[in-house]
Amino acid sequence: MNKYKSIVEDIEKNAIDYGKNNEEIILLTKKCLEVSGLYKALEEKKEAEKTFRTHQYLYWQREHLSHKKNLKEKLHTFSQVQKDLLELQKLVHHDLEEAQRSYSKKETAYEEACDIYSKWRQKKDLLNDAIKMVEQLNVSPERLATFYEQYRDQKKGL
Repeated sequence: MNKYKSIVEDIEKNAIDYGKNNEEIILLTKKCLEVSGLYKALEEKKEAEKTFRTHQYLYWQREHLSHKKNLKEKLHTFSQVQKDLLELQKLVHHDLEEAQRSYSKKETAYEEACDIYSKWRQKKDLLNDAIKMVEQLNVSPERLATFYEQYRDQKKGL
């Protein structure tokens, strides 16, 4: 009977150990499932971050290319504007020289016109003086010619 008791005790002990092991197995299974879920979440997070970084890289690459193209266009425009500015400066310089020459010609013509006007004015003043003298002498134009010839003859005689 001792053997029987010993076997029963062993079975009881094994049953108790099985219960304890079963609880540990259930606990370890739960932990394994939780760790597996965390690992899966971590992998999904890494994949999402990789996707995000890829999309971010592509976005910044497009932005870079867009700005690069825009910068090239602006540099080309700037270069063209510089060339146009140089041409415009040459044209303005040429026009200024032409205007200076034209001004000099007009100034010379103005001075000549002033000289002619001055001479004309002097002659007109002489004519006005002669007309006043004729009016003061109360002489007709025919008689004036006679006076003039007499005056000229007197001058020749002197």
